[in-house]
Amino acid sequence: AVLFVAAASRRRRSRDVALLLAGVALTAAPWLIRSTILTGNPVAPLANDLFRNPYFHLRTGSELASNMRSLHGIPPSQVPWELAFGDRLTGTFGPLLYLLPLGLLSLGTRTGRICVGAALILAVPWWSNTGARFLMPAAMLAAFALAMVLPRKVAWAVIALQALVCWPPLLNTWQPPYTFRLHEIPWKAAFGMETKEHYLQNHVPEYNVARMVEHYTAPDAGIFSLIPVATAYVARDISVSWQSAGGECLTDALNVAAKIQEQPLYDWTATWPPASLRGVRFRMPVELSREWDLAEVQLFSGDDRLYNSPSWSLRAWPNVWEATLAFDNRRSTVWRTWEPTRRGMFLEVDFDHAQLLSAAVLTSHNGPFEGPLEFHGQGPDGKWRLLSNRPSASQRPPEDLRLEATGVIRRAGYQYLLVPLGPSGNGPLGKQIQEHAPQWGLVAVGNAGPNVLFKLR
Repeated sequence: AVLFVAAASRRRRSRDVALLLAGVALTAAPWLIRSTILTGNPVAPLANDLFRNPYFHLRTGSELASNMRSLHGIPPSQVPWELAFGDRLTGTFGPLLYLLPLGLLSLGTRTGRICVGAALILAVPWWSNTGARFLMPAAMLAAFALAMVLPRKVAWAVIALQALVCWPPLLNTWQPPYTFRLHEIPWKAAFGMETKEHYLQNHVPEYNVARMVEHYTAPDAGIFSLIPVATAYVARDISVSWQSAGGECLTDALNVAAKIQEQPLYDWTATWPPASLRGVRFRMPVELSREWDLAEVQLFSGDDRLYNSPSWSLRAWPNVWEATLAFDNRRSTVWRTWEPTRRGMFLEVDFDHAQLLSAAVLTSHNGPFEGPLEFHGQGPDGKWRLLSNRPSASQRPPEDLRLEATGVIRRAGYQYLLVPLGPSGNGPLGKQIQEHAPQWGLVAVGNAGPNVLFKLR
């Protein structure tokens, strides 16, 4: 579209430009407007660094974009092979892909230049998503260019060879079954000789998960899932862990409880002469390669703890929307930056009236080996001053936070938890939950393949 607008503008064809832009607006604007209304980010879940919002974490978009454009360890020299015959770029083009460069010989004709130029333009999206399917439009036009330079009989022979090699029964003999491609032609299902349910049960594992969920849960049940669910086949309220900031926070609580041995918590304790303070700010004075988090904040006046009040105001940079997680008296819920720590990031609490304070304890996964923390206080005059920049840090003894974590999910409105048991993704977490279900306060009610549905007690 950009190239067309530039070319039309050079030729002063303003009407063509206007028609193109109107067409783009008709197709794209509804999605942009919808996303803006729902999240404040017109291109959600991407670009959350430009459009900060409480619905998607910055890390979510960056990880999604990074994963989509990644070659997943494939050397660039092997990319053509993987696209033609391999299985690591979610698709297979077959041997014709190796012949497409011959289409460059058609550049001597106007039609050839149009086909090659259009193919190159349509190939641009592949650089942001390396899935083979994103090259399909480009491959189609490149094939037209190839057909222009091949003798007619050779062209028909190439087409026949391509069709034979990519015929599903033949592909099944030399490609893994999980490759993203057509595995068979479902004639029986297409002509009604096989029921939809029978076909889906045997070919779509996600369908069986959806049926299992619908069988064991009431229509108004809330289900939190650690795996994607084929929601088109189930009439239930299902929230998937990675599809929202709220879902990631709930998953984070489960992970904190599950990994308390290998990812311990530390108490950062700072003391100062008793002072009347209107607010306290905790600031990171250095950059870190990892995130900064605070699981709990405790404030003290002498030996007496100052308990949290709903009238307090919380501020933070970044992620002000989840600041309450550091003040909810639960160490399984964690306020996190959700991005690498930058100098000056902070969490702040402003009281409804001045409080006499002399100490604060911050519970965090960040240990003393990761750098200092600063504690600042705001006096009655409104001025901020440094209270301490040398807090002591000590590792907390491991705690059993499993019931607390599932309690967080229950309070979020969910009655069921769906987990995978595989070796990747949330599988290890699901396996631990399955092996110690009573300690988590869960009861298994159903399973479909390597997936288990639990009911929260």
